[in-house]
Amino acid sequence: MKIRFKSSKENSPTKDGGIEVLYAPARRQAFKLRWYLILVLVATPFIVFTLKLGYSLFIIEMPAQILFSQTDVRSRDPAQVTSILVKPGDAVDKGQLLLEMDNPEWRMRVEQLRALSAESPRTDDMPSRSLSGLFETQLNRAEERLALVRRLVGQGAATQGELTAAINERDQRQADLLTLQQQNRLQSQHNESSRAMIVQAAEEKWLQERLDGLKAHAGEPAKVSEILVQEGENVGPGTLLLRMHNASDATLYAFIDLKHSDYAQSGQPVCVKLPDGQVVKGRIAHDPERAQSVPADIRAAFSAQKRDLLVTVVPDVPLPQRWLINQLPLKMRVSCHWPWSWLW
Repeated sequence: MKIRFKSSKENSPTKDGGIEVLYAPARRQAFKLRWYLILVLVATPFIVFTLKLGYSLFIIEMPAQILFSQTDVRSRDPAQVTSILVKPGDAVDKGQLLLEMDNPEWRMRVEQLRALSAESPRTDDMPSRSLSGLFETQLNRAEERLALVRRLVGQGAATQGELTAAINERDQRQADLLTLQQQNRLQSQHNESSRAMIVQAAEEKWLQERLDGLKAHAGEPAKVSEILVQEGENVGPGTLLLRMHNASDATLYAFIDLKHSDYAQSGQPVCVKLPDGQVVKGRIAHDPERAQSVPADIRAAFSAQKRDLLVTVVPDVPLPQRWLINQLPLKMRVSCHWPWSWLW
């Protein structure tokens, strides 16, 4: 496009190619309006940036968030989850059963000890033949299971871990049977039999207490946040089973930039904007005790990660029940005067 600084149209704006054009004046105005529109479109980013810069100079806005105190329920012993009696969002009472777990090896050992206790009074020197038959039956079952797992491994339907577990179970049953046979040979005195009964009773009591402790109960009234295991899943000691929270312990936190640290004082009036547009007034509960990184989901766009002052906000009125949601992002400001309300 060649730009001419002097043109014949400047002297005769109503003529085009020597012909009188009746709509030339209107066309000239449209030409000007088109360039004005282009100028506005080009200047729009600068206008928006200037308005935002001016807004940030008068209005101090900062991210806020609602957080609940979480209660983690963990497994104390190795076990298998047998049933889950709650689901996320359920309200539970203190002492309510949340999920049940079981340890098959411990339960089998308890049955063996009970069998020993039932058979011991009938003999003075050794366990009865029925107990030996029980161990032989368990050994036969273990060998049958081992053979089945070996066939499944050959077909690709079982893992080496399951094969190893079956071998260990067969070896354990053999060891139990050999131990019983050895006890039948060595046990000759009544005092030794009595001492074994005491040890077996203590072991049975300990195992039964551990089995009873595999049931998870709620320690206080709360609401289930999330369940992290599934029925049939094997868990180890310390495995996180589920999380709970108490809506009555909801706390409103805000992050104040270090350059605005003068406002991070106890009793500072603030305003919090809820998702529905409602503005709730409150105050800062106490001076900040620590600096913390602003979570990425509530941090301003294109802003670098940094640590801000974490303060606790106490609303003048209770927050609506519908907005008591864990990790709900909110906005807070310290300028609550009416001339700036329409800017929020």
